[in-house]
Amino acid sequence: VGHPIRRTVPDEPTNSAFLGSVGQALSGAGRASSAEAVVRTRDGRSVQLGYTITPLHTGARQPMGVVVTFKDLAERRRAEQLMQRAENLAAIGTMASQIAHEIRNPLAAISGLSDILREATPAGSPHRTCCDNIQESIERINFICQELLTVGNPVPRSLASVDINPLVHRTLEFARYERENQRVPVREEYAPDLPRVVGDLDRLQQVVLNIVRNAY
Repeated sequence: VGHPIRRTVPDEPTNSAFLGSVGQALSGAGRASSAEAVVRTRDGRSVQLGYTITPLHTGARQPMGVVVTFKDLAERRRAEQLMQRAENLAAIGTMASQIAHEIRNPLAAISGLSDILREATPAGSPHRTCCDNIQESIERINFICQELLTVGNPVPRSLASVDINPLVHRTLEFARYERENQRVPVREEYAPDLPRVVGDLDRLQQVVLNIVRNAY
């Protein structure tokens, strides 16, 4: 208060719009106005301001000064960004839910047909094992669909002690049934004393499957 405005706001291109508005008001040519601008201060900070400039006049309507009121808009900008992010997540969640439902409909039919094939296959047949693998894969797809349905509200991870060796073996069995991998020989060697790890079984299996697919 009572000091030249350029003592606080330096005369540089970044501040030209703000200083121009103040200059117009001081000359008597401007009216009361409100606007927003990014203002660079003497200490080098860039501040997003909302400001109102109100000219002061004498009784004879001669300009005698201006009153400038400021408001830091940083908090409002952050709130707007958070709101926009929430709206984007809601849109993504809606789309993901629609995709999940579209996947689940044919998946139910595949699961039913797999059960029929399994019941018609003699016990001990390798084809029966194939049906079991199909069902396990369907369960994993259902789990992924459930996650798509809860994009905006993720389900907490289910952490447990996991034996990596059988997990890798099962994942390799899934990968072998993919057409492009059927002619690729795989040699499995597992360390018998490998320690168990704590993790989410489905997530770990997906990680191993991604590694195997990249290796193929």
